[in-house]
Amino acid sequence: MHNVQLTKDVVLELEAMQRDANYFQRRLIRLQSGWYWLAAPFTIFIFMAIIDKIFKLQNYFQVFLTFMFSIGLYLGLCFGVFYLNNYYVRSKLLRHKHRVNEIQELWPVLINDLQNHSVVPEKYWHSYALSCIESYLHTGRADTLKECLNLYEQETHQQLQLSTLKEIRDLQALQLNTLHGIQNLQILHFFKKLD
Repeated sequence: MHNVQLTKDVVLELEAMQRDANYFQRRLIRLQSGWYWLAAPFTIFIFMAIIDKIFKLQNYFQVFLTFMFSIGLYLGLCFGVFYLNNYYVRSKLLRHKHRVNEIQELWPVLINDLQNHSVVPEKYWHSYALSCIESYLHTGRADTLKECLNLYEQETHQQLQLSTLKEIRDLQALQLNTLHGIQNLQILHFFKKLD
């Protein structure tokens, strides 16, 4: 019982670390790609200005200079947004560096601890399974780990069967509704022929 509780505590810590790591990863990916939309309005403005200048200017050299200036301005804006975005991402990384380092250091230690000391098989190292196993032991539904695991497998199998039956029922209801719709269309078509 005590080993199951310790395993559950370690697994909960691992799950919290995984959530944090996923958050940091998603957040940084969003930050890395999130600033480039700023260049779009300026691009539209620059190209509209180019088209306006081309129609107003008669000298091809002025048109060329205007075009090159506009392209240079656009590229400068893109590089500016790129470097601003990189600075922002690096500042976010520095702000959360302590937690990221903590996760990188503790993750292998906790996994190694679980592998060496837990009596619960690795397949059940998630909070739901461990909560169920702990509940079976507390309520007396099972006395040994083997009984807990068998009871957990039996209940998950029953839940899988129930969800499969629900899907089949929903599919049958959809098919029945489709058949009723087809019958109604056939009846309407029959009455149209009579008219």
